[in-house]
Amino acid sequence: GLADEANGVQMMKPMPDLDHLLERAVGKGIFGTKMRSVINAANQEGIAAIVAQQFDVGRQILGHGLMPIIEPEVTITIADKAEAEDILLAEITKQLDALGEDKRVMLKLSLPTKANQYKSLV
Repeated sequence: GLADEANGVQMMKPMPDLDHLLERAVGKGIFGTKMRSVINAANQEGIAAIVAQQFDVGRQILGHGLMPIIEPEVTITIADKAEAEDILLAEITKQLDALGEDKRVMLKLSLPTKANQYKSLV
């Protein structure tokens, strides 16, 4: 689930049983799992926190041999959507650069305002 909005975002609630669930997923031959959080404003602090949380959970998922699907959803109706997407791109890039060449994640991103906004992430 999602936490209440703070700093223009809704982060994921804590998942204390995630390791157990990931072990079950591995046992059932699951490929991966996604994490969803929501960006409601172009707030640098909030977007940085969401992306950091997504990648922290992603590393936990990778630790079980599963594919993390990173999903920081930008609300398509916000007035500062393009600015939020610029911040999101910068934060995702930082996290990917720190992830390590041997680690892979999937990104599930909202359609951007600017064409090819996320092309550099491919």
